[in-house]
Amino acid sequence: GPRHATMLLVLVAHNGCTYELEAKEGTKVGKVQAALENLTGVALGQQILTLDGTKLDGDKTFGHYGVSEARLQSGADSHGGEGVAAATATAAESEPVKVFFYNKALLQASALPPKPEVLPALKIAFPQPQQYQAQQQQYFPLFQQPGAPAALRNLPAYERQFCFRVAKAKAHAEAAGEYVRICERLLAEQEVQALAIDSAQENVDKHYAYISNMYEKFRLRFIEQLGSQERLLETFSAELQALEKTQAHPVVAEEARVASVVDLLPRENLCKWHAAAAAMLAQFRPKAEELTSL
Repeated sequence: GPRHATMLLVLVAHNGCTYELEAKEGTKVGKVQAALENLTGVALGQQILTLDGTKLDGDKTFGHYGVSEARLQSGADSHGGEGVAAATATAAESEPVKVFFYNKALLQASALPPKPEVLPALKIAFPQPQQYQAQQQQYFPLFQQPGAPAALRNLPAYERQFCFRVAKAKAHAEAAGEYVRICERLLAEQEVQALAIDSAQENVDKHYAYISNMYEKFRLRFIEQLGSQERLLETFSAELQALEKTQAHPVVAEEARVASVVDLLPRENLCKWHAAAAAMLAQFRPKAEELTSL
């Protein structure tokens, strides 16, 4: 069947914003980065995208990182769909495909913290008391008769005050509602940033596990090679003496004018190489031991 474009949810770490972009299993990461450059203003070379704790390569597709069309489609359904598929999908299938976006420049140790966000000024019109100063003739003459009770005469004023205060309360409620919406947006952005921190921690854990594993392999190999080299250096003098005692073949001895096998090798060079190897080993050993103690 046709391969329909589906939605990819991108979460920006430094400001908590989210973007929905069309993607397919065969979509290259670099194409998404180019779109994000236009949306965020962050140059492509300064972007870091991660998926499930893995850094994405711009030259590879999302399918390379295990993102299938089914997963993308289920993410799109759960994020904005109203169909039966979204309602009946399992929790694992309904999770949207989240890609985290980091700005390299802001990850540097010398980077300044982001500037505080300036909240928009709310333009809410609060009522004024003079708007509710009604004309006397608007009310029944009964209210204005000299013999009318004071409560009855003041009833129009009470009504005007009541309408004014109701309008003022509605304006305050509208302002409070707008502030609540701003707080909800800021809270959602903080939740995105918290998720970005968790994703970055996951990425660090993966890299640490890889580095730790490689270091352990290096350490074991180093110990093995260190013992071999130490034995070789320790037995150098004995091996050299054995070569001196080994007589060369008569034909070789006559043609090359040598008496023993060691004469076929530059003895002086062998001694220089032995001294240089021993010195390098002595210099390298403390560094390796220091690395092991970390």
